[in-house]
Amino acid sequence: MERKQKKIIKRALIYIPIFHSLEELKDGPDKIYRKQLGKEYNSFSKDFGKRYKIFWQKINRHLEKEKIHKIYQDSYSFPYLFPGHFIEMFNPSPNSKILTKLIKKGGHMVKADSFFYKLTGDIDKRDNHILNRINHTLKQGETGVLFMGAGHKIKEKIRSKSFNINLKVFDAGIISLIKVFKKYFPK
Repeated sequence: MERKQKKIIKRALIYIPIFHSLEELKDGPDKIYRKQLGKEYNSFSKDFGKRYKIFWQKINRHLEKEKIHKIYQDSYSFPYLFPGHFIEMFNPSPNSKILTKLIKKGGHMVKADSFFYKLTGDIDKRDNHILNRINHTLKQGETGVLFMGAGHKIKEKIRSKSFNINLKVFDAGIISLIKVFKKYFPK
């Protein structure tokens, strides 16, 4: 008698390194960019804006093809904040529009970020906390999506640990956004 082998259905995580728009940064870094670039700021803003729009269009097209069960979003950590309220805070950003679409298609937003580590600025502990939350909430056979700032080390950490998660990185052309910054801020 032959034994049937049990098929193991893995968990999948789509990691999307994200970049904020200049509009989202208007009360902080964007003021510094304006001051440093002076007259060149308009060129920088147009160049960045064009690439930023294409960046989010690629993400939207990619995720339209996926069945997403769990949604993990950078900064979604505030106590007592429901997904709808969180999304409204960033409306009408392309990120918030995609989150809304994913929820309408049955995706569930999970608080994975740490309010405490976000406040303390400890990115390493914050990343570890997020990965542990994903590991405990993403079930077998589910696909999750993680929208996380490009400066985090999520990709490296998830590959170095034994989470049994099939990691797919979708960068959507983030390199082109970084090149804009390097062009205008070479140092």
